[in-house]
Amino acid sequence: MIPPKTLHFTLGPVQGFVAQARRTRDLWAGSYLLSYLAGCAMKALVDESKTKGYSGKVIVSPDIERGPLYQAIAGGKKPGKTDDASQVGSLPNRFKAKVPDGVDGSVCMEAIRKKWGDDIAQAVKQELAKVLEAASLDKINDDMWWRQIHHHWDCNWVISDDDSALDIRKNLRNHHTPPEPGEKCTVCGERQELSGKGLGTKDSRDDMRAWWNSLREELKNPERPRKSTLFDLKQGERLCAVCLVKRAFVFPVIAKNEKVIGWEVPVNYPSTSYMAAVGWIIRVFEECKGANAADVKAKVDTFVEAADRAGVWYSEMTAGIEGVIRAGKDSGLDKYVGITRDSGKLGKEPLWKAFAALDGGVFFESVIKNEKEFEVEEEPGKPGERRQQLSEALKSLHDALPPPKPGQSRKATPFYALLFMDGDGMGKLLSAYKDKQAEISTALAQFTQAVPDIVKGSNGRLIYAGADDVFALLPLDKAINCARLCRKAYIQAFDDQFGGPGKRRVEVPQECETTISAAIEYAHMQTALGVVVKDAHQLLDEVAKDGCGRDGLACRVWKRGGPVLTWAQPWKHVLKVKTQPRPPIELDTLVDEVKYLFQDPSTDAGKFSSKFFYKLRDLFELLTANDGKLTLEEDAARRILVTEYLANREIKDSSDKQKQLKLADERVARLLALCQAHKRDMDDNGKAKASDSYSAYGALLIRFLVQKEV
Repeated sequence: MIPPKTLHFTLGPVQGFVAQARRTRDLWAGSYLLSYLAGCAMKALVDESKTKGYSGKVIVSPDIERGPLYQAIAGGKKPGKTDDASQVGSLPNRFKAKVPDGVDGSVCMEAIRKKWGDDIAQAVKQELAKVLEAASLDKINDDMWWRQIHHHWDCNWVISDDDSALDIRKNLRNHHTPPEPGEKCTVCGERQELSGKGLGTKDSRDDMRAWWNSLREELKNPERPRKSTLFDLKQGERLCAVCLVKRAFVFPVIAKNEKVIGWEVPVNYPSTSYMAAVGWIIRVFEECKGANAADVKAKVDTFVEAADRAGVWYSEMTAGIEGVIRAGKDSGLDKYVGITRDSGKLGKEPLWKAFAALDGGVFFESVIKNEKEFEVEEEPGKPGERRQQLSEALKSLHDALPPPKPGQSRKATPFYALLFMDGDGMGKLLSAYKDKQAEISTALAQFTQAVPDIVKGSNGRLIYAGADDVFALLPLDKAINCARLCRKAYIQAFDDQFGGPGKRRVEVPQECETTISAAIEYAHMQTALGVVVKDAHQLLDEVAKDGCGRDGLACRVWKRGGPVLTWAQPWKHVLKVKTQPRPPIELDTLVDEVKYLFQDPSTDAGKFSSKFFYKLRDLFELLTANDGKLTLEEDAARRILVTEYLANREIKDSSDKQKQLKLADERVARLLALCQAHKRDMDDNGKAKASDSYSAYGALLIRFLVQKEV
């Protein structure tokens, strides 16, 4: 009998398809479609191999036996609800298989073509045709639609025992998309928008805008589900076929079709504004049990009433943020209130749930006042009245909250976090241990299964977790610790398979270390989402991996105008904590330690030393050259910083000058450790070695994390 052959397969594009997003649901949809189509390709390969009489294990990597999404695709387990593990993309776009003679990658390509084109895209096209007919609009040009659909995916496969053969095949780059004429899609900016009317002249652009406006008006038809439309088009949006499919396939009328997905998937996903507001929402619920509880509860009630009158969409009803749900249930806001559902009918929900389900933008005064971006249903003849009432209700709620503690605010922060993680040197590891593929695959499956609970426990929402990749949305203050816990789970998974540190049955060379790097983008909620996602890949590859020598953590802060600071350190340096605080405080990272030291709740510390941190950028410019090296001896530079720190903080007890000087010196020393560049040395067991370069960005990151502003 002819022995089985090794098949390598990959589906793309990945980064572009996922990053082409204007809202968080687009991110999830892109990741999920990629993962789902990869699962369909794997299933087709397994089925075809069985028809050839092959009884061995087909998919070598990933471990599909432990994957809920693959099991759902294969029919072994149908998802029960939209927070089921199979609602998250967990299958990588690249896989390795053992196949019998007569089976190759063309089986996978045909499965993807059929599922994507004949099933998913066709179902979306049919629903779109119904809306266009109702609106008396021209039909979509079939040639344009299928040109975009059929030329989107780039599939590559090889049969080889060399794991690098697939990369060589991909470098041939023989996938070329046809040219796209006319005005382009506002999401991807690459393909022609679907009306086909925008052809570069003023009249044609006017016709194009009129076509899309008529489509939007039909989607607002009162006979249709209120605001929960199939295509969810905002003013000014125009889409191509690929982006429309990504936007629309999630709705139950399409997704639940057995030929499409076969089960219900999330229609709504937490918006960037909602993720920014998560910590504040939890604080509001907690204050409903505090000394001013009655007033806070009354203001929450008034705010929800104003939001409902203004027609604010309860778009975050399925946000599913664990901390919000837990705090809400414990808030005492149990009064049932009528809310306007997506169907247009009145429903009853507890007040806490109605508050937490409101569109994330409503928690920000700046958003409420933005008439172009935030829709309000005004009473006829009284323009602006309901918007003003909503703004005043939010301000009253702010005023009802007690004076904030250090690190808190009466208002929600406009920043949220995106977390990207990727295993280091996975290709080298797979190539070095061809006889340990099963153990590596099992370790990755164990890690993938651990990630959802970690993200959920960090009040985040997972977008993708497959093999050695993680992509998640998180509140600003939870991101670093979530990344730490994911890294811990990754290392633990490999230790479990290879015998544990110091006890490994297989010695792993340093160039094949089982480590994982992380990139965190702290972004203003109104920064273009696609831009931040694309930048995260660069931050991960060039800063966390290359800059730190792998096993690194890189953080970048974005204002609306662009990035303002970047900080990175190897994990081994980040996890070196020297300060021992009083329980129940836990300091897991150097970032936590410096935040604690400069916002110490003990009697000698006073408030966070904001004046000192505001001056640090200027101080570092004076103390360092253009290359970041100190222009003074390190001890002299530290003494200058200590003096400046003591001069700019509120000291409640100044009787013991020596004690104050010692404490200040210890704190500044840890701050300098955060600001000093480090890089892992692969010749020294991955030790994080300090350079002679310093930057104020470490200190500015602390100020940002504490004060929630740039």
